[in-house]
Amino acid sequence: MRTIAIGVFLFFLLVGSGTIQAQTVRSARGQGKDVLYPRGMPEKRAHVTSQQVTRYLDDRLLEFDMIDSDRKAALLQLSAYIREKRIRKEPVQLTFICTGNSRRSQLGQVWAATAAAYYNIEDITVYSGGTIVTAFNLRIARSLMRSGFMAETVRGNNADYKIHFSEIRPPLICFSKKYDDPSNPKSDFGAVMVCADADEHCPVVPGAEFRVAIPYDDPRLSDHSDWEDETYDERNAQIAREMLFVMANSR
Repeated sequence: MRTIAIGVFLFFLLVGSGTIQAQTVRSARGQGKDVLYPRGMPEKRAHVTSQQVTRYLDDRLLEFDMIDSDRKAALLQLSAYIREKRIRKEPVQLTFICTGNSRRSQLGQVWAATAAAYYNIEDITVYSGGTIVTAFNLRIARSLMRSGFMAETVRGNNADYKIHFSEIRPPLICFSKKYDDPSNPKSDFGAVMVCADADEHCPVVPGAEFRVAIPYDDPRLSDHSDWEDETYDERNAQIAREMLFVMANSR
């Protein structure tokens, strides 16, 4: 009884502070359950490119309790940056940075854009880059397609992909490049460091007005293994979940 009383007290304390809102929802798998969402579930999620992607994100909403407190603290820093820019009616530019701009930073860019569309948040433009140039990894494209995206190859000097993420916004042209590539913003942007190596080697990102480290384990370590698809899908889901958490708290 004492444990239940403490739990009830903490629940109403959080709801009263506006930190979370309680809602009963039905997941994409049809299982109704009580969950706690920051700032509530969006009323309309029709601007995501396919219903499969929408259902995929609906499922990720049920997993916010999988994010540990340290990661939530970093994610909420990013949310605060986005929210403050929007309050000032300034455009939000985010650049996701890892070493080769082939896996994690590409997923960060795709899922940040998609989560913003899911919550119908305007004036957010996302980019990605690396400390070196490699190629957009085919395994990332395959994992995104398993989540419901349409990924078209674009022929050129690199492994380029056109990722359709929204019904009303242009597709993302994803290719490996350095973070200071001409296609990326030069000033007034937030730098999101998604790997420890890039975070260490770029203590200062020129032109960035905000910088936060949100590192992810590299799925590359599973390449050519029997568990390769599983590892890539886990990383894909983690980044989707956390970018959804960021956008949920950016409104």
